[in-house]
Amino acid sequence: MYLLLIAMGFGAGLIMSALGTAWGAICVPILIIFGIDPVVAKGSALTSEISVAVISSSIHKRFGHIRSELVLALLLGVLGILFGSWLSLSISSQGMRFIIGIYEIIIGSLILFKKSSSKDLRTTKNLTSIIAIGFIAGFAKGFLGSGWGPIGASLLILLGIAVHEVIASTIVVRIAISTSSALMHIAINAINWNYIILLTIGGVIGSILGAFLSNRLESKLLNKMVGLVILLLGVLILVKEFF
Repeated sequence: MYLLLIAMGFGAGLIMSALGTAWGAICVPILIIFGIDPVVAKGSALTSEISVAVISSSIHKRFGHIRSELVLALLLGVLGILFGSWLSLSISSQGMRFIIGIYEIIIGSLILFKKSSSKDLRTTKNLTSIIAIGFIAGFAKGFLGSGWGPIGASLLILLGIAVHEVIASTIVVRIAISTSSALMHIAINAINWNYIILLTIGGVIGSILGAFLSNRLESKLLNKMVGLVILLLGVLILVKEFF
């Protein structure tokens, strides 16, 4: 099982660093399949994600993909994740999983067929939209342990922001998002340190390779890959929920 957790961390770290999504969507369901309590699975995945995001962000920064104003606007997602984490302790997440599954299928399809473009963030309209996206994506992350990448990255790409900047900037914000939620789970002892260590080992290695892979891919291809991954994650969520 230890090797499986390292391998899972490697795969999730590779995809997250390359495409900006899927850490929680991969780690949380698999931990639950292993028989881990859902709250503990979510807490362990969020805590292990911190180190992985730090390593990945440092490499993306070297490539010049991080956009500071985008990071600052998205940081309000911390408020969303605190609310989502609190709410998840008392409300069933079945309906939310269904909504996110449908959402990911729709948004993933839109990204697949959307032409690449790049917009200027220096407008009140865009900044307001980005702040709202950060809060909504943060809430999903806190409530389910996943959703930051699929919701945050996908909506930012649909706004027309360059995909490399979206991936790098959302990974930076993951550090604050995951730390705030992890602290809440640590406070209620809803984590497993053995799983955290193993996931982190695999995740750090995968994130290094993923960042270099992302830098070498063209924006158009990267857009298509992100859209496809988001669409498939939506399908997997629905399949797991109803079959």
